[in-house]
Amino acid sequence: MIISGTFLGDKKDSLYALKVKRIYFNVDESELEKFLNNEKIYFIILFFENTLKSFNFKYKKKSCNLYLRNIVLEVEDIEKSIIEKNNKQLNLEFISWEIEKADYIRLINIIKKEIELGTFYQVNLTNRATFYNTENPKDIFFSFFLSQKVPFAYFLNFNSFFLISGSMELFLKRKKNLIISGPIKGTISKKENIKNLFSEKELSEHLMIVDIMRNDINKVGREIKVDLFKVKKYSTLYHLVSYIYGETSLDNYLLIKNVLPVSSVTGAPKYTACKFIYYNEPFERESYCGISILKLSKDNFISCVNIRHIIGKEKFLYYYSGGGIVFDSDPEKEWKEINLKMQAFLNILKKTKKGV
Repeated sequence: MIISGTFLGDKKDSLYALKVKRIYFNVDESELEKFLNNEKIYFIILFFENTLKSFNFKYKKKSCNLYLRNIVLEVEDIEKSIIEKNNKQLNLEFISWEIEKADYIRLINIIKKEIELGTFYQVNLTNRATFYNTENPKDIFFSFFLSQKVPFAYFLNFNSFFLISGSMELFLKRKKNLIISGPIKGTISKKENIKNLFSEKELSEHLMIVDIMRNDINKVGREIKVDLFKVKKYSTLYHLVSYIYGETSLDNYLLIKNVLPVSSVTGAPKYTACKFIYYNEPFERESYCGISILKLSKDNFISCVNIRHIIGKEKFLYYYSGGGIVFDSDPEKEWKEINLKMQAFLNILKKTKKGV
């Protein structure tokens, strides 16, 4: 397994290799406590649908790729890794979005109508793009990483599938009793004026999510402080991020359990937003929009939100992208935004189907 340096307090453009001793698949929530609260090192991937369990939604059969739930990797050793330069553009063929443009816009308009009725204030609506893939997964990872270096990149290759993260969003970091979160909400292209990140629409979208995350951390901590509206620059876009600080006396397991699901990839209020997501998105998000945790000890971990996320299986690759829908969202712009969030990935491809 390969992870970016930010997981270990190093620079985001450095990489480390994790030597994995043992892998546990389909780890039930009741078992997570023992992995999160001991002194061993684990890399843990919590799947999105598992983070919704407390809501007790009625089961709905949906499109799924992995048919897995939480994955835990026991780490035996960590060492610095060499970045493999890969200048070739990759030959992956775009097939389709899972939700075609007309249906995506239809869902946005339904969300806007429900917001008007007071059902919720914001919903994070996502989509899944499918590509035909004949490339080596490792080449895809290094090309993707070099196209847009992010704090929480990782590559994990199993025999039957692989996962690639291009995440830039800090979910929770803990060092002893101190905790910090860095929710992202607000996206514009590098071609736009930076002032557009501070439009009324972007700020209201951002503040709703920050307020929910602040309330979540208030449930598990104390001495809460918020540092608002920091602009983060990447190769293809700008993001708006705020930081929430606090202190906690809870153990790792209870701390994480009581803050999930992630507000920035669900909406506000969480329950009604997640209910809409669960019953209206035609696919399971699986590892996408879940979280990944590098747990170093019983009081030291760092975790990211699984955005800019890729699942590869057999000859297909699935790239996920989404955005927060609020009352004054423009459906056309929201469609452009999910494509913008895929741009760093598209940049590494030799050719893509027109209209992606």
